[in-house]
Amino acid sequence: MRVWLPTTFMIASIYVFGAQVVVAEDDNPVSKLQQEVEKLRSENEKLVKENNDLKEQIANLKARNPNLTKRTLSDLLVPDSSVSGDYRFLDGNKEKGDWTLIINERKGAKFKGQYGDKEAEGTIIGNKIHFKTINTAEAYTVSGIMKGDTITLDYIGARGRRAVLVAKAPEE
Repeated sequence: MRVWLPTTFMIASIYVFGAQVVVAEDDNPVSKLQQEVEKLRSENEKLVKENNDLKEQIANLKARNPNLTKRTLSDLLVPDSSVSGDYRFLDGNKEKGDWTLIINERKGAKFKGQYGDKEAEGTIIGNKIHFKTINTAEAYTVSGIMKGDTITLDYIGARGRRAVLVAKAPEE
């Protein structure tokens, strides 16, 4: 005796031979694909939930420890960003003022931009920066480092004048 029983995912054939019952699955490829899709959906739901839980844990950790969000100067000075601060010359006249560096282009560690009214190019690696003015009769060289949220730079002008430049790190 052969009986066909429709099920949700497959067609089963039941053969009765004496006292023994044998159940065989139909080799219907659509049924197999439907089963596989259902398994994948279930796994995906679990992974999405796990991912959301991890995102929430990271957000909680960052909220409790603000140092986790600290970034390097290289991360902060991206194209179209800028940093500004104050300068103070170290020679006898004690001239003071303010300065701005605008980053126009970045390719890896190298950048091009504007230092005041002059073109500048240089490198930013981690928390260290070095740049010089270009295409000008009065070339300046500026180098420094970011520690915490303060950037301190040494300026050497065309005629050997030296200054200290200080700025607060740019916001993200």
